Amino acid sequence: MSLYKIIFEGKIAEGYSTEDVKKNLASLYSVDVGEIERLFKSRPIVLKEDLDYQTAIKDKEIFEKTGAVCSVIPMEENADHSTTVDEEAGRRTDSNKSGQPQSLLQPPPLRTNRRRYTIIHPLFMSFYSKDFYRDVAKNWKNYAFLYLLFLLALCSVMKTVKIHYDFSAFVTRHAPAYISQFPVITFSNGKASIEADEPYFIKDPKSGEDIIIIDTKGQINSLNDTSAVLLLT
Repeated sequence: MSLYKIIFEGKIAEGYSTEDVKKNLASLYSVDVGEIERLFKSRPIVLKEDLDYQTAIKDKEIFEKTGAVCSVIPMEENADHSTTVDEEAGRRTDSNKSGQPQSLLQPPPLRTNRRRYTIIHPLFMSFYSKDFYRDVAKNWKNYAFLYLLFLLALCSVMKTVKIHYDFSAFVTRHAPAYISQFPVITFSNGKASIEADEPYFIKDPKSGEDIIIIDTKGQINSLNDTSAVLLLT
């Protein structure tokens, strides 16, 4: 079975800036932008190797979603692509691997659907960060909608408290002046009646205007030409 490798030569797709591509790659690999700089300093770079064709094409598509352009070539072809970088890599060692050469060719494995930010970050990053919105669009999926519902619930708390306070204030301060004007209303066989002269008017305590009319006798059948907002017939 033929094996393939993915080569990056520092090219970016049309419509992208180098800085945007670096940020996208940093988000893909979950690293700082500074660690992506080496992909643009040493060219070409072998991103991944020893891959079957289908895996190589799939990883290439993931990589190119960042705006970077790469190539898939057979392992036995274009061997000179990595010579210069291999030599440079051989001069560096990884102190965590007992002096073994540290490869400049292998960035972290391609990872997808990994959220870079927690649910705490939107509380402040949503005001200014493009990277945050890109991460939400790429990786949050249904969590974005759940977070939106949470945010709406959180924002509605203050409004709910205000509504409750305003209603309580109306009930304690203003409602008694209206309630005291209501007559006893009796409902029998689907019909309303009151023990008072009709039409009966309930007035606004401040303005003195009629706001409710009770007329079970049918003398008034419309609110036209009245200041009332409710008519009980």
